[in-house]
Amino acid sequence: MPRTKPYTAIGIRRLKCFRCGARAGATWQICSDGGIFRPMCHQCDVELNYWVLRWMNFPDWEAKFMQYVDKAQKDWGFTADFEFIKQNPPFEE
Repeated sequence: MPRTKPYTAIGIRRLKCFRCGARAGATWQICSDGGIFRPMCHQCDVELNYWVLRWMNFPDWEAKFMQYVDKAQKDWGFTADFEFIKQNPPFEE
């Protein structure tokens, strides 16, 4: 059954990431996906934030992204793996 309400903080940790299967810790909801809440691990959440900020052409996307990474490190003990950026270069300028 698709999830149409946000997960609780305890509930999300019981799930696996929709993308990679690691332990979830965040949630994403996409309108074109029927508004279903999808569990995401912290690494996939950070990567998705990176791509969305770039795609939206925020002039300060780098600052916004690094601020989010800092928050993730502080709040979740997240250790950023930036290998995904090296392997998947950003959109053409």
